[in-house]
Amino acid sequence: MHYVSLENARLHLYFLEYTCALKFSLQVYSKMISKCFNKMSQWFFHHHSFASYLEPVVQYWLPAWRSDSYRGKVIDVEHSDSNYSLVTLKLQRGWPVHTAGQHIQLTIEHNGRLLTRTFTVASSPDLYKQDQKITLLIKRQKQGQFTGQLAEIIKIDQWLNISKAQGDFVLEKSELPITMIAAGSGVTPIISMLSQHLSTIKQSVYLRYIASHNQHYFVDLLSQLRAQFSHFEFDLVDREQHKNMLLFTNEQLRDVYCCGPASLMNGIKLKAQALGFNYFQEQFSFTPMVNLQQQEFKVSLGTNELTITNQRTLLEELEHQQQPVIRGCGIGVCHQCQCVKKRGIVKDIRTGDLSGAGEQLIQLCVSQPISDLELSI
Repeated sequence: MHYVSLENARLHLYFLEYTCALKFSLQVYSKMISKCFNKMSQWFFHHHSFASYLEPVVQYWLPAWRSDSYRGKVIDVEHSDSNYSLVTLKLQRGWPVHTAGQHIQLTIEHNGRLLTRTFTVASSPDLYKQDQKITLLIKRQKQGQFTGQLAEIIKIDQWLNISKAQGDFVLEKSELPITMIAAGSGVTPIISMLSQHLSTIKQSVYLRYIASHNQHYFVDLLSQLRAQFSHFEFDLVDREQHKNMLLFTNEQLRDVYCCGPASLMNGIKLKAQALGFNYFQEQFSFTPMVNLQQQEFKVSLGTNELTITNQRTLLEELEHQQQPVIRGCGIGVCHQCQCVKKRGIVKDIRTGDLSGAGEQLIQLCVSQPISDLELSI
């Protein structure tokens, strides 16, 4: 009897080893086959992957399916009179859960073009785990190619694409009191952090939410959170009220989280750092580091020659002159506006670094002209 049990154990062990080896071999062969198909697609079909080559076929059954992103369905849209829209998406299973405060790239096909923009997720990760839904608060820019036409672009039951969440503007582990400052749509990462973390942190949390009169969003949710958590308080103010109110009433060390226009955050950052506070910020657009004197430069685009200034980014200048450029996120994340600079010098407005004078790959949205340029778009 003992002999039979030992033999069975050996057979079971051999079976496990065989199964593991087979599984590993299948993974290796699968990767090899995938690489071969992708390489063939690049050679013969000019697609970066075989999956992208098959996209039109798959989209017949799965609208908006793309090999390098996730699908989401618009289930609710609220357009307010205050130039903001609240969009709720139901996402496909398998989307990696975001961290409160992170943003996604949203892509919609409109009039045969793919439009990509970056938006922060306003809802909490826990809410997504419950029903696979996320909420986006989008500010409508009148001149925007995307947000300016949001009512026509986004419809109920429409399928679109989103990327994985990214970004490092997230709540850090700390026992210090927290002060949060949000302006306009900058409340989106803040509201996600508050919804997710207020139940687990013990220190006091204060939010100052700056917006024009009757343009504060999530007020009901903020009131619910204040009623539920005694260590949370907030104020709804406009820009003038903010200027006349003390933000840091004492010099006790604290963590400061700020999201809004660069002009607002720069002043808050200086005050916080002067007091020795830990400071974290997120912004949705960059302010070019311009020279004291405005200058004009020539830009060659094929057979066209344009005159531009150094007071805006290349993307803004070319859009202003109605050139056929591609706009993506506008903050240097998605690389949709990438092009080749043949000659000339540009400044990266994120870092202040200057490019070389020769040929170089640049992003229009974060490049400020410093000299005459030749571009290949």
